[in-house]
Amino acid sequence: MTERTDGTTIVKTYYDDDVQQLVRTGSRVILKVHGTIDSPDRMIFGRAKYAEARVKYAAFYHLIDALLLTNTFLILGCGLDDPDFQLLFENFSYRFPTAQPHYMTFADPVHDDLETLVRDTRNLKLLRYSRLHEHKELEQSLELLVKQVDEERQTIAANLSW
Repeated sequence: MTERTDGTTIVKTYYDDDVQQLVRTGSRVILKVHGTIDSPDRMIFGRAKYAEARVKYAAFYHLIDALLLTNTFLILGCGLDDPDFQLLFENFSYRFPTAQPHYMTFADPVHDDLETLVRDTRNLKLLRYSRLHEHKELEQSLELLVKQVDEERQTIAANLSW
């Protein structure tokens, strides 16, 4: 991952001890909340593993709660029935009902009623895309997003408007 971002982004998992230090430095961090394929024995699948992780790595989940308040999340590769995300975002939504939404990519089809429910109960706005051609539309939209973010960063830096 770091080679694709020219070393500007750090990838961390729920079990890494230094995540909170990186967050405080302002580094760009991708959090793999359920682990990584590089360590399949530590990946979180199933309700029992979710519950165990929330207890054993409670500090990590407190960090996620704090980040939900101070950052905009873009969730990739997660289903709507994921118990961790359901709990985190429902808690956030009901604690802070006027907060700006977070975003989640989601392949069509999705019923409009489900989309409304997710927005109302989790404050998540679904970014719908076609799953055709192995999710090519999602890949293209993420490439465009990276370009737009880079352009905005340059504008902010040029104007000293941070």
